[in-house]
Amino acid sequence: MAVNFATIDKLIEEGFLMDSRFNSPAEIASLVSKSGVTKSMLSLPKMILLGLMAGAFIAFGGAASDVAMHGVADVGLARVVAGVIFPVGLMLVVFTGSELFTGNCLMIIPTLEKKIKVASMLRNLVVVYISNFVGAMIIDLLIFFFGTAQLLKRRTWCFYNQGCTCQNNNQSCNSDCQRHTL
Repeated sequence: MAVNFATIDKLIEEGFLMDSRFNSPAEIASLVSKSGVTKSMLSLPKMILLGLMAGAFIAFGGAASDVAMHGVADVGLARVVAGVIFPVGLMLVVFTGSELFTGNCLMIIPTLEKKIKVASMLRNLVVVYISNFVGAMIIDLLIFFFGTAQLLKRRTWCFYNQGCTCQNNNQSCNSDCQRHTL
């Protein structure tokens, strides 16, 4: 059976095949350039807030993937689980329109096209980088202090909680666990 490429090209032009819904590389570069111009005009408070949100979302995705893979014994399956869960943080960044440093590195395109100034690009990159870091640290500190609060509340815990039954003060752990008391 011979393939008639002229017919396929005609169907693509008329919009019946899916290829017509994709942007060409030139269209993608144009959209990235427009996005970079828009990002360069953000006010400082808005840039900081969007940067904080993106950092927090990525930290949340990382923490969620760690928690999800922690209970999986098989190393390969644990990595698959982590790989499936981590993109949730990236999805939150995309859905909310947050400012993530890695995406803002594409602001070099409108800079090279002389649509924005180098100082504007550098201002955006520095502010977003610091905001991403602070947002991630907020989530990390919340995780740390909530974990520490639970630890202090129990006062006795077992190393990695491997089959231990010690939950309250003055109860002993199973023999296959190490007992730790504050």
